[in-house]
Amino acid sequence: MSISKSKRGGRYLKKLLFSRIFKVYITYLFCLIVVKSFESISTHSFIFDPLELLIWQNDYYWFVFIILFEYILFLLLFVIVKNKKTAFCILSCLQIALVILLYKTNKPGFWYDTLIAFPFGVFWALYRNKIDTFFTIKQNSLLVLISTAAIIISSFALINTFPMPIYFYVFTRWVLCISFITFILSFCVLFKTANKLLICLSSYSFYSYILQSVSFFLFATTAEVASFNTVLFFISCLTFTIALCFAIKFIIDKIWLFTFNKINTKLSK
Repeated sequence: MSISKSKRGGRYLKKLLFSRIFKVYITYLFCLIVVKSFESISTHSFIFDPLELLIWQNDYYWFVFIILFEYILFLLLFVIVKNKKTAFCILSCLQIALVILLYKTNKPGFWYDTLIAFPFGVFWALYRNKIDTFFTIKQNSLLVLISTAAIIISSFALINTFPMPIYFYVFTRWVLCISFITFILSFCVLFKTANKLLICLSSYSFYSYILQSVSFFLFATTAEVASFNTVLFFISCLTFTIALCFAIKFIIDKIWLFTFNKINTKLSK
């Protein structure tokens, strides 16, 4: 997002509201209806809580709230604040404020333990040239790969071995998150991993997060009756989720293309 904003300026910010924020929310609503429809097959009633429209009430869809929050925050900051580094500092402070809010409202840790990923991505974009130059040296990439792997293992061991205060837990999770992202990036640079696979996975990850519950719901009931073994249950859920993701994404893309594409094109000019 930061790189696109640097390249396209105001045109990207105008398009962000529609092509990212609005599209994510519409996609969420569409997938939510699909989930509720499948659930109604077993319950014989379509139960829909209007509060789910706000996302905040449902811990299962925490990532939708975080994505929309980050998009809106990015849009507002980079429209109001012209200096990129100042915007980055404010963005980081607001992330901490959100963590405090989520903690005070008794939200589970997974709501905020990966929040650092967004400002870290903005930081990477701000200093992209220097970072890319650093990673072009093979020895540097290898050193970072080994170092981040060690940090990831240590962080996991620390979190799962010792009880810790919430602020230290969040800090450790943030270190783990940054290390994991850096590990993936250095791995891709070092081994020349094809970006097509990562792009494909990222384009379907949003759908899989929401729609995976359909598979669990359907096959969990079947497993109790048919005594499925664990491997067969996993394969069934994985296969059905992948197929459902492809189908729903295809439908939403077509709806978006024929319904909203004209508005989106005008905003990009």
